[in-house]
Amino acid sequence: MTPGARGKHDKNLRAARAFFAAGFAREARRCFERALRYAPDDARATAGLARALLEAGLRERATTLLARAVALSERGGQPDADALIDLAQVLASDLKDLPQAIARAGQVSAASPRLAEARMLEARWRATLGDIAGASLVFGRMREAIELGSEVPRDAVRYLLEAAEFEHTVERDVLAAERHLAVAVRVAPHDSNVSERYRAVAAEAFELQRKRKRDG
Repeated sequence: MTPGARGKHDKNLRAARAFFAAGFAREARRCFERALRYAPDDARATAGLARALLEAGLRERATTLLARAVALSERGGQPDADALIDLAQVLASDLKDLPQAIARAGQVSAASPRLAEARMLEARWRATLGDIAGASLVFGRMREAIELGSEVPRDAVRYLLEAAEFEHTVERDVLAAERHLAVAVRVAPHDSNVSERYRAVAAEAFELQRKRKRDG
């Protein structure tokens, strides 16, 4: 009953998001499709429909729509970070196209609240491909995003622990591992697991630096 194409689009988009948030993917899909009838080039509705299709297991069509949502959002000057991350994850998990997944995750801008997550995924996939130096560099950028961001991501500690584990066991750089864990301690000062891991790695780093001074 809402007058005008824009009004009908907005109402259907709002309903679709509410349905999706409540776990009703089928109803959300219908509302997203209705919203797109009134505004076919809306990036938000396109990405929303893609997510509803992902929930239904329709991965191929969802991937196409996510790519379209990214392209539409780029026309407005700011790629949709949510669509980019969703697309990157589908490319990595379903299509096994890690280079493209890395490229998409790398497009997430510094202004996005999901920057740390995007950098974590990019680093993880680079490590899987054997780009150890590249993964280490991107994990460092992830840590900086957490340190400098206006809000701490919900999973920041998990990201930092993964980065520290990578640096310690794969890159064999105990000092880099210590830097990641030091930030994790600041983020979660009462987490005993984080504190214990930091103390262990910090002790190892101290011994390494002392040895270097002695040998130097």
